[in-house]
Amino acid sequence: MTSNTSLNTSTVPIPVTSGGTGLATMTTAYAPVIAGTTATGNLQVASTGQSNSGYVLTSTGSSSLPTWQAVPGGSSIFTQVSVAVTPTQMLNNVGVDGVLLVAAQGANTMIVPVSVVYEYKYNSVIYATGGTTYLAYDLGGGWYATNGVPASDFYASADSVIQDQLKFEGPYSVSANVVNKGLYFYSLSNFTNGNSTVNVHVTYQVITTVAS
Repeated sequence: MTSNTSLNTSTVPIPVTSGGTGLATMTTAYAPVIAGTTATGNLQVASTGQSNSGYVLTSTGSSSLPTWQAVPGGSSIFTQVSVAVTPTQMLNNVGVDGVLLVAAQGANTMIVPVSVVYEYKYNSVIYATGGTTYLAYDLGGGWYATNGVPASDFYASADSVIQDQLKFEGPYSVSANVVNKGLYFYSLSNFTNGNSTVNVHVTYQVITTVAS
């Protein structure tokens, strides 16, 4: 016996009871899929807060979708990023706006570096001149997050690793300098002549602030 029955999924979502999601679309890219409000209900997605780097999926209580939130205590878990600052950027960008390492995390958040390491990968030509380098909030070195590393540390003709010192001082008199600002690799001036890469390794956390 031959069946002529066909399943058209273009307009009718497959129900959960038949192994489907019950939805025509999951609505949000990269969001985790969550069970429905009943054993046979349509699936859901947990997307609230997921764009915040370092947030964790957190229960919001019975009969409620979990959301992405900072770790209790007001700060997120540590996150580590590595950004290769190219010779072109060393010669043209670091002394102007800087090179973005971590994007701004949103209103009432501040990126707090935990450790910073510069990995200088020598190529064939040393940098002749340049400026003291920092991690800075916002374009153009708006506010420094670390102490400065002398430009001469990047004049080497061999690979080297430089550990930067965090800058703990305060209070920050103007919250607008550091709240909802990206973190940049910045120099007081562009470097000249060299052709080596600087890999910037940053471990940081994101805290929730009272100031906006």
